[in-house]
Amino acid sequence: MKVNNLRVFDNTLEGQMLLNYLKVQGLSLKSDKEENREKEEKKLLEETLCLKQLVESLLSEDNEVDLSYFIIGFNIPQINNEFDLLRFGRNFDLNIELKDMNTGPKIVKQLTKQRQYLSIRSKELWQFFYVKDENQLYETDGENLIKSDFTRLLEVLRSQETELVDLDKLFEPSQFLISPFNTPDKFLEDSYFLNLQQDEIKRKIIKSEDKYHVVTGTAGSGKTLLVYDIAKEYLEDEKKVVIIHAGNLNDGQYFLNDHDWDIRPAKNHISEADDIDILIVDES
Repeated sequence: MKVNNLRVFDNTLEGQMLLNYLKVQGLSLKSDKEENREKEEKKLLEETLCLKQLVESLLSEDNEVDLSYFIIGFNIPQINNEFDLLRFGRNFDLNIELKDMNTGPKIVKQLTKQRQYLSIRSKELWQFFYVKDENQLYETDGENLIKSDFTRLLEVLRSQETELVDLDKLFEPSQFLISPFNTPDKFLEDSYFLNLQQDEIKRKIIKSEDKYHVVTGTAGSGKTLLVYDIAKEYLEDEKKVVIIHAGNLNDGQYFLNDHDWDIRPAKNHISEADDIDILIVDES
């Protein structure tokens, strides 16, 4: 959505008044989720106040800066990923995340994931992270947050040759569908997504204290991608994970084994000496 004449919001506007003001201004930040309405509205208000403070800080440095063409609160269809502020350009793209507090490694991981989504544009990408409590901008080198400032962001804004983009076409979900077997390199690089249902199942399993879980679904429903993604998260948490595959291993699985995974055909023997933390049986 093109956003024209983004203004500093009146300090006296709070709660619903602030949301109504945004609606009048054409700033669509509202989530489509109906569950946990109060939680969503609180999150929306926090994001709005972050945006308000960021805009005020930028305009205090340069009240003539062009803040049009920003897309606010965009969710990729079927994917549990939101971009707070996006602006596309012929020369480069700009992505800004807004938070109340500094979330450190968590935001670095989020920005890295977003960079992967935006890489389909094949454009240079500038990424900033704004922390409301600190009134501070950061950039990232992919591993760490690096302090930045409003002057740098203003330079980026002035130099961008903005353009409109068809978001539905750009973020067509099929572009992110991969298989850990057919494209194991992209799988290891996190160049894929879990849809909302997969992400919900994953969160329930990761948070659960139950010892056993069964994931069922029809062929092609994404069961294998889901369980391999769960396995990858446990591996990143330095857990000993073994996957038992009901059949001979394929080339993709051999590729993963060459990158410190442990995937075994069902005929292989497992003993207590393996000292396994997580055992996954695929196609049981």
